[in-house]
Amino acid sequence: MKPEAPRPILLKDYRPPAYLIETVHLDFNLHPTATRVRSKLKIRPNPQVTAHGPLVLDGEVLVLDSIKLDGRALTPAQYTTSDTALTLVETPEKPFTLEVVTIIDPEANKALQGLYHSMWNDKAQPVAAGAAHAARAGISPINGMAPEEFARFEA
Repeated sequence: MKPEAPRPILLKDYRPPAYLIETVHLDFNLHPTATRVRSKLKIRPNPQVTAHGPLVLDGEVLVLDSIKLDGRALTPAQYTTSDTALTLVETPEKPFTLEVVTIIDPEANKALQGLYHSMWNDKAQPVAAGAAHAARAGISPINGMAPEEFARFEA
């Protein structure tokens, strides 16, 4: 079966993001088959958008370990996960902090984006454009990087 052709993103389809990410803190505990990624995001509703709706964070080939909103663990009824996204059903109407812990298997990642295990090096190799994607940080070319970013890698 032939893979689906990528769909172009057209300027006419652009919509301002419903949420703005003010800070991104990522903490990677590297392991060849079970890298633990802790992300802490400070998020606020975009004042230029009237209907905010659910918050959707992209991420692929991840196992969700835990999720907290303003320090409180969320129940499965408060979010959904799929192969490509984590969705918060409801979010506060004021700025909030989202903490997500995921497990990634760099050795199984054959896409060569995010975190993957290199055959030339025994360590998981972070790729700048994909590291945040790997952690479900909700950063994309459309909404850009947060003004404050921090990442720590530990092997």
